[in-house]
Amino acid sequence: LRKLHGDNVRTTKLSMNFRCQNEIVELCNAVADFRRSKVAMKKQSNEVDEKSARPGRPNVWLDYSDENIIGLIELLIGYPNVAIIVAGEKEKNQLIHLYGEEKYVRADNPIIFHVAEVKGMEYQYVVCLDIVSSHIDTWDLIFNGCESKKKTKYRYYFNLFYVGITRAQENLCLVERTGRSFFYKSVLEETEHEVKITHCNTPDEDKLGVKSGNKDGIKEAAVALLDLLNQE
Repeated sequence: LRKLHGDNVRTTKLSMNFRCQNEIVELCNAVADFRRSKVAMKKQSNEVDEKSARPGRPNVWLDYSDENIIGLIELLIGYPNVAIIVAGEKEKNQLIHLYGEEKYVRADNPIIFHVAEVKGMEYQYVVCLDIVSSHIDTWDLIFNGCESKKKTKYRYYFNLFYVGITRAQENLCLVERTGRSFFYKSVLEETEHEVKITHCNTPDEDKLGVKSGNKDGIKEAAVALLDLLNQE
């Protein structure tokens, strides 16, 4: 650009998020602040807290149990535009095994992914499952500040979690088998961001925000087809 326009180039910081609703953006801001405090990252000159262009409902915390996880998959597997995100391939295979491999394949609607599979993707509804708990020994070091300020490698674990939650556009559900300490005792208490998270004992359509979804996906497919025809 400088070759074309000389010094008449203006740098603009983009701070408005049009992808995620407000409560998801506030959680992302809180995680970013917490990351900087734990791994000695200075705020870059081009780094700003984002604001969402649209309001949204609070994020949901679902209690962990095998029954809840199976019920959650059973509830969501009939909806389009859904992703249940885990840390890695091992965790993905374990989750599918817990639900039932034959039943999962028979549903013909893959909704379970690991973080690397969903980079660059967006979903209306996202569940982040055990992304922290899968590396709890490392997170314990981060929480306790044990040499973490000198170790840039810890950024990977923040990025893993950050990528997961930022796949959500409208609804985000958080599930961790180690409890709520990461959010309520660390991120939320150590940052100035007002992050709203509601508690859910069992999978519930209304609390999880999927009640308005279209289970068979026909309506969504029809709208996409009409859009395609209108472009011709």
